[in-house]
Amino acid sequence: MAREEGALKTTTRRSFLTGAASAVAAATVASTTGAVASPLEVQPSSKSMGRTTVPQGYGMPSKYEGHVTRNRTDVYVNKQNYSDWSMTPIQHQHGIVTPNGLIFERHHAGIPDIDPDTHELVIHGMVRQPMRYTMDNLMRYPSISRFHFMECSGNGLTDWLAVKSKTVQQTHGLLSCSQFTGVPVSWLLDEVGLESGAKWLLFEGADGSAHARSIPLDKALDDVMLVFASGGEMLRP
Repeated sequence: MAREEGALKTTTRRSFLTGAASAVAAATVASTTGAVASPLEVQPSSKSMGRTTVPQGYGMPSKYEGHVTRNRTDVYVNKQNYSDWSMTPIQHQHGIVTPNGLIFERHHAGIPDIDPDTHELVIHGMVRQPMRYTMDNLMRYPSISRFHFMECSGNGLTDWLAVKSKTVQQTHGLLSCSQFTGVPVSWLLDEVGLESGAKWLLFEGADGSAHARSIPLDKALDDVMLVFASGGEMLRP
């Protein structure tokens, strides 16, 4: 409440906040208009030619980003270099899309060398017509692209028993996001024809451990993709 010429004048919350904001704005204008900016110094990069261009090659990150790398866990000591994780440096990532070279990897028998010219997919079991597909066959289908987060089931395991990790890369680095491109699994299952009673799919990899995972058939028919590309280029092994 405030008195004005012997009468009571009510100061509302709105008028108080408006006045305070005006005072802050006036102070800000006064401080900024009084500042004098000096000309920027001409940087060395503006005084000389850059590196020569190359006829062909694969673009690499800036040398100033050399600290942004996938790393193994610093909790468990690996003595054999075949079964391990390569963790995404989440703390250095900008946005939601993970560059292909930083997508986490989980290997059970080393890094496989799979030749796409000889690689094949076979669908068999409780189907009416088992089918064999080459990579060329699969890439002739109309493809779809979707953004997905991908996470290892063991994400966070380094700290399950006790907190030991020092960065978010070490605690949750088995998580990445990319635009994945491929063929809906439902299209291929429609081709081979499912037998009644089929409930699950077992996917088996072509790595040295023949790593396998099962997926409920209902989920596979819903939105599961058979992916051959990530981030605009073919999958890396």
